[in-house]
Amino acid sequence: MPAALLVAGSRIGGGASLQAVARGRYHLCGDLDLAAVAGLARAGRLLATAAAAAPVEVDLGGVGRSSSAAVALLLEWTEQVRQRGGRLHFTNWPAALVRIAGLSNVDGLLGCDPGQQQAGPDQHGR
Repeated sequence: MPAALLVAGSRIGGGASLQAVARGRYHLCGDLDLAAVAGLARAGRLLATAAAAAPVEVDLGGVGRSSSAAVALLLEWTEQVRQRGGRLHFTNWPAALVRIAGLSNVDGLLGCDPGQQQAGPDQHGR
C-alpha cells in the first residue's frame, strides 16, 4: 500500500489527511474544519496532476465532522482537476456533507448523490 499522501491538517489537533490507497484512489479522513481544510487545500494540485493521466476517486468515508469549508475544499479540488482536463469523483459521502452541499446548491457540481451516502451514524456538520 502506498505511503500517506502529502498533506495533512495538523494531526496533533485532530486534523485531517488525504492518503493514496491505490493508483488514482485516495481516502480523505478526519474532521474537516477550517484549519484542516487550509492544510489540505494544496492537495488539489497533486490530485489534478494525477487526474490528468486517469480519473481520480476520493473516498469521503473517513470524514468526521465537516462544515461549509469542507464543501469549499471539494469544489476547489474539482475545479483544479477540471482545469487540467481531468475527472474527479467523490464516493461514500457523509450525510452532513450531502446536506451542506445541497443547502449550498452545489451538490450537482460535486456529483453528490444522496444515494452514495455512507452507512452509519449521522454527523452534524456546522
